[in-house]
Amino acid sequence: MSRMERDQAEMNGAHINNDDLKDIAEDIEDIYNDFESFMDPNYGLQQEAIKLDAKIRFSPEMAALGGLIKEDLALFDITD
Repeated sequence: MSRMERDQAEMNGAHINNDDLKDIAEDIEDIYNDFESFMDPNYGLQQEAIKLDAKIRFSPEMAALGGLIKEDLALFDITD
């Protein structure tokens, strides 16, 4: 057993090799870059999602649902 292996075996806790840490950091960077490009408002899929969200959010049915929730929770405008 080499000195490094003995030190790792005697250590309390976990040891992560530098290459593994580098791989993890690169994976995190890749996920962030994918998320950033997906959330870009100029990305085609995101543009379609924004249109669909606005269509549903500002529909009469959603306004009625919002009114019911306000009634149930006794939420009113400050002017009331």
